[in-house]
Amino acid sequence: RYIVKGAHSMPTDHWIVQHELSTRRAKFSIRPIPSARIRWAWMGLPKDVAPRRQFDGTIQLEVENIAAFQEEEYMPPENALKSRVDFFYVLGYVGSNEWFWRQQAEQRAEGVEKFIGKSKRIKRAVAKIIQPDDPPETKLRKLYARVLPRGLRREKTEKERKRKKLKENKNAEDVLKRRYGSHYDFNRLFVALARAAGFEAAIVLVPRRRDHFFQENVLDASQLDSEVVVVRLGEEELYLDPGTPYTPFGLLPWDRTGVKGFQVEKDWGLPVTTPEPRSADALTERRGTLKLGEDGSLTGKVQVTFHGQEALKRRLAAIEKDKLGRRKQLEEEVKGWFPAGAKVEIEKVSHWEDPEEPLQVEFTVEVPEFAVSAGRRLLVPLGIFQTKEKHPFEHAKRVHPIYFRYPWQEKDEVILEVPTGYQVEAMPEAQKTGSGDVEYEISCEKQPSGLQVRRRLVMNAILVPQKQYPALRYFFSKVKAGDEQHAVLQAMELGQRQ
Repeated sequence: RYIVKGAHSMPTDHWIVQHELSTRRAKFSIRPIPSARIRWAWMGLPKDVAPRRQFDGTIQLEVENIAAFQEEEYMPPENALKSRVDFFYVLGYVGSNEWFWRQQAEQRAEGVEKFIGKSKRIKRAVAKIIQPDDPPETKLRKLYARVLPRGLRREKTEKERKRKKLKENKNAEDVLKRRYGSHYDFNRLFVALARAAGFEAAIVLVPRRRDHFFQENVLDASQLDSEVVVVRLGEEELYLDPGTPYTPFGLLPWDRTGVKGFQVEKDWGLPVTTPEPRSADALTERRGTLKLGEDGSLTGKVQVTFHGQEALKRRLAAIEKDKLGRRKQLEEEVKGWFPAGAKVEIEKVSHWEDPEEPLQVEFTVEVPEFAVSAGRRLLVPLGIFQTKEKHPFEHAKRVHPIYFRYPWQEKDEVILEVPTGYQVEAMPEAQKTGSGDVEYEISCEKQPSGLQVRRRLVMNAILVPQKQYPALRYFFSKVKAGDEQHAVLQAMELGQRQ
């Protein structure tokens, strides 16, 4: 459906060489269509092992002693790791790999540009949305807010569209009028509005690195399975995705960040790379005032704020849920921060429907036996929200690279009020470790009412090579040790109490 003219390819077969069980010996064979040109690309095969064309025209591969595929936490998509061979027929002239991909973008231009069109209705809509004296960025933000499908009806699948007897959108004007459509429809509507407002805007074909990594040498056009928008604002190029609900202006969903794509152009597709994600765009902040009881219980109120990717992730996960379902989702997540038996009640959720604002949640919590009683002392863990967290990399050995979907940050600031009749006897020293891609610090200070605990964790990496695993594992060991530190509270003698 993407091919209009020029060179293109047709995927025909995939040999998955590595499986859950080890392979002692295996033989693969394919007999291609004699009159067609077939190409293949492989990854993960043993050294000096590759598919070979035989005298009878077949292509064969023999392998021995292939290790079983080992699943690990925080690993890249399986398709990017398993030993495999991909075959595809090539039709028309194909130069370099990049030449092929630029042609794909060019070939899709006709359909994309026809959908975007040049409509008087679109121009009239733009005149109502923006003011002539609005600054350029303000104009774009207003157009973006008009398109972003928050409460708008959206067709989710072709089957659902037919079931509801919704008409298919033929162009951007249809999307504007009907207010429903696909991810692609809304992105193309935004391009139409932006162009009508005088901006340079275009569609960019991109892969989604949620399920696979783009392989330029595998000439399979279905790798470019999504679209985003690029708009020129002065000397800057902005990458936007108004087709994905709840996505703030200036942010791309994580699986479309840091990927090579191709801008759709009539005369020649332009290779581009979407912006790398930043940890500052995935920040979780927790602030609270909590009171310790003499029995070691913990009660109080906490406010947690999810920024950027963290807010988007939760909004999208609950997109089919009502208000009660959203609260239940958040409540289950928050409970997971505390020991078993904790009671959590969500009191307020703010800005759920406003993607330009962080998602804010206020809740009360009751945790029995949070602090450990030792005679006249209470041992209080400093990692308030990390008491149930396990070491993410417990195993000493690692097979695959480590893959974090996006960089992220955590910031915690909590006031711990000590029980009446208790005083702070000892506090651990501040801990700080890591630099550059990873940073961690935790500290504890005396306050009139008790203790103030501050914690900060930053992960700036996405793909960490396997050889760097020992260093990463050591870093998270330091994080775990820092979170498990205790402050010591001591019960005062009766004569010392006021």
